[in-house]
Amino acid sequence: MLFVLDASALINEPNFSFEEKHSYITTRLVVQELKTFETKYLTDNALHHDILKIKNPEEKTLKKIEKLVKKKGFRPLSPADVSVIALALELKNSGKNFQVLTDDYSVQNFLKLLKISFSSVIQGEIKKTIEFEKKDN
Repeated sequence: MLFVLDASALINEPNFSFEEKHSYITTRLVVQELKTFETKYLTDNALHHDILKIKNPEEKTLKKIEKLVKKKGFRPLSPADVSVIALALELKNSGKNFQVLTDDYSVQNFLKLLKISFSSVIQGEIKKTIEFEKKDN
């Protein structure tokens, strides 16, 4: 199985481990969000052993996700969050079978809106999606 990693998956689960029977992918921005020695070592080791790959989404997909975030009236997502959602959308559009691992409820919400499979690592999954509608004054 291919897993797309959000930073929250690695940060929130102190016992997270990369299983060699799976493949993992994330973005450069997610790796840059990792601050502790443990999470940096874990990802560096997985990158070194080719269990984890870094792939950055295309600029046009990033713009599409940023536009959707604004349209739905949510607080701005971090650039790393947008990159994970954009990468997941690209994988979906290419027909790949994968799942996003994230504990971030805002990321989960957008994945659900885009009909992209995700799983929580430790905090649980959202029960329903929320959409806001912007009102002009």
